[in-house]
Amino acid sequence: VDSTKRYWEEHADEKNQYENRLIEIENQIKSLVEEFRPCFAKISEISNSEPPQPPASAQLDELYRRISQLEAEIDAAGLLAIRRKKAIQSQIESLRHQIPELSALVSDQRTAIADELAKQLADLENREQSIDEAIFSLEREKNSILAELRKKH
Repeated sequence: VDSTKRYWEEHADEKNQYENRLIEIENQIKSLVEEFRPCFAKISEISNSEPPQPPASAQLDELYRRISQLEAEIDAAGLLAIRRKKAIQSQIESLRHQIPELSALVSDQRTAIADELAKQLADLENREQSIDEAIFSLEREKNSILAELRKKH
């Protein structure tokens, strides 16, 4: 211990450089951790939440609601309202013809949303990994400096 202390007293400039570097490393680690927090929060948010509904999904829901409404009108029409029932049935068939196209659009939009979320997640996870690697490298350098400062000379 005395030889180590004496060595660093004789090499004060070198010791100061090491100590200053340790302070820089700690500040860089703190900065990286602060940078990591929002990244981690966003990863958690994307991973744990339901994806947003595709815009066309509301249109499809409205289409089904309108068909149900028209079917209820047919049921409510009297036996003698044959012409009215046929007109309503024609409207229903017209709306039903829109279902496949709108369903395909919803499916495409879901896929696009999922792809975008997967890309965002991958980008965030890559950023997280690079931050982890930077912190690991800084910790390794810090440990090396601390070992040098403790080494018997």
